Amino acid sequence: MQGREARDVRALRGRMTLRPFGVGTKSERDALILETAEGDLLIRRRTGPSFGRTGLEHLVGEEVACDGTIAGDVLLADAVRVVGSRR
Repeated sequence: MQGREARDVRALRGRMTLRPFGVGTKSERDALILETAEGDLLIRRRTGPSFGRTGLEHLVGEEVACDGTIAGDVLLADAVRVVGSRR
């Protein structure tokens, strides 16, 4: 999804996962990823930290719907709600 203009989304559905991000770089960490039909997005709260504890970790394994803005491969989430569980 990289290279596209930032765009707002409403009720973007996907599955929350936690997996390695930035492997081999100084930014390497486990990160929250939203797996969508459009591709995988690094997800964080718009008003939250860029990495570390985001308050969304409890949603790992859940199917969610998100409102926010996609910028490159990042979803800046304004709202995240559970719509189904795959645990």
